[in-house]
Amino acid sequence: MLYASEKLRLFIAALGASLIFVTAAVAPSEAHANGRHAFRAELVQPAADAKLVAGETLWRCEGQSCTAVSELTSSPRRFCAQLAKNAGALTSFRVDTVEFDVAQLERCNAAAD
Repeated sequence: MLYASEKLRLFIAALGASLIFVTAAVAPSEAHANGRHAFRAELVQPAADAKLVAGETLWRCEGQSCTAVSELTSSPRRFCAQLAKNAGALTSFRVDTVEFDVAQLERCNAAAD
């Protein structure tokens, strides 16, 4: 049988462990913590240039992979469409840890046509 003080100690330990887990799970990246977001895209064809501007965002590309860090000044869909319009069709697009699904990617790639 546990005494009240032992129950309290176990509760506090469990609560502390839970807070550590929750904090680690929702801790934003450094870029996101500064109001900026990490973008990553994979192109169908290699980028023509190592750097390109799509909308107001500077993208750095190597082969078919492009990355950018920027404030989210409009919808992620608009960032994707601007990149597709300037660099060509994409096979994937991600903002921070959120990956576009097939339908979102198709809408984005419509700008590349």
